[in-house]
Amino acid sequence: MKPHPFLLAILLATFVWPGAHLHAQNFGTPNGGAPPLAYIMSPDKGATVKAGQPLTIKAGANSFNGVSNVTFYINGRRVATDGRRPFNYTFTPRPGSYTVRVKARGYFGNWKMSPATTFRAR
Repeated sequence: MKPHPFLLAILLATFVWPGAHLHAQNFGTPNGGAPPLAYIMSPDKGATVKAGQPLTIKAGANSFNGVSNVTFYINGRRVATDGRRPFNYTFTPRPGSYTVRVKARGYFGNWKMSPATTFRAR
């Protein structure tokens, strides 16, 4: 009978490396608890959209360990969190320039921000 990898790690940390600390976030994940990948699918960077018309920001997020939610930021301000795929946020832009980012949060609490996407509403 093979010991479970989690049990083996606890035993090693307890008896072999008594000063070691166990971190559940990185435990048992083949990729070491790497943060999710976050990206904006639309609107396109540099796009011009119609002011006064509803606009849906579509985000994508992937992780080996799963994605629990995506948070949307417009001009640095948190505006929404979506916990179900597809990750979307709809708003009606006024005339002006907008910078959008999304933060994907994994099930182990790790997270990553997307690169910024800018667009203009006219």
